[in-house]
Amino acid sequence: MAEKIKVVCGYLFQDEKEYINAIEDKRRIEQIKEKIDWDDIDALLLVYNKLIEKNFFKTIVGLSFLNEMRSYILKEKKCKLKPIVIRKKINKVEIGKGTEYYLDKIQKLSEEKHNDSEKNKKMTIAIVALVTVIIGMFFIMATNENVGYFNAEEKVLNKYAAWEERLSNWEKELNERENILMGK
Repeated sequence: MAEKIKVVCGYLFQDEKEYINAIEDKRRIEQIKEKIDWDDIDALLLVYNKLIEKNFFKTIVGLSFLNEMRSYILKEKKCKLKPIVIRKKINKVEIGKGTEYYLDKIQKLSEEKHNDSEKNKKMTIAIVALVTVIIGMFFIMATNENVGYFNAEEKVLNKYAAWEERLSNWEKELNERENILMGK
């Protein structure tokens, strides 16, 4: 069996209840249009304000009509109009008793996501700090000649080589003095 197309005033409704409400709004609009005098702006303004106050329309069909009235009034008369109220509809899955459980789960997941984003910010800051420290250590190592044990063996060998050279020079001087003193 083919599904009935639920179109009212160019709007397609997927929800049966919304479709029925749209048909009701369309019927009300037709009644209003029959009774209202579009040339009497003050009467039109009064009807508009009453419709807004009573939240008379429930669907986009009725809200579109209100917007049409609003545009017409503003075009004909410079005045301040009440805004069109859009009712907030929460789409809940029809799951019986468990609805509250799932709504609580969604709330908890939302809170966890917020907490995770805070943790991510803190971790990013810590990682940036550690990378900065590591880069600083490499910089110090590259620019300082006296860093740790990297050149220790070479330094010790150079030190002993210098001592050995001084000692051999000193030994030569002593041998020369000894030869002079002995008369050779």
